[in-house]
Amino acid sequence: MRTGRVSSPATSMIGFMLAQHRVRNSIILVDFIEQRLREGMPLAEAVVDAGAVRFRPMLLTALAVVVGSTVILFDPIFQGLAISLMAGEWPRYLSAHGCTSALFHGV
Repeated sequence: MRTGRVSSPATSMIGFMLAQHRVRNSIILVDFIEQRLREGMPLAEAVVDAGAVRFRPMLLTALAVVVGSTVILFDPIFQGLAISLMAGEWPRYLSAHGCTSALFHGV
């Protein structure tokens, strides 16, 4: 079904952009966990500590993407990109923060 929106290469790149954010944040989170483990911290405590340390930077990154996307939200060419960025940022944030910690912990 056609919606009348213009599709552009920028709009089609949204999947790559969101995936890159998720991978980067997940790698940083795992690195923090491994650093805490090398310091002798138990696994459960290391996962919680790393999640607490990385919570604010990851949240601010997600907010920056959403707020920054409002600038292009009213441009007819880039509107699809803005909507995709805004809608995809929160699931990406939750999956990077929650799933990575849970999978590393073995839950």
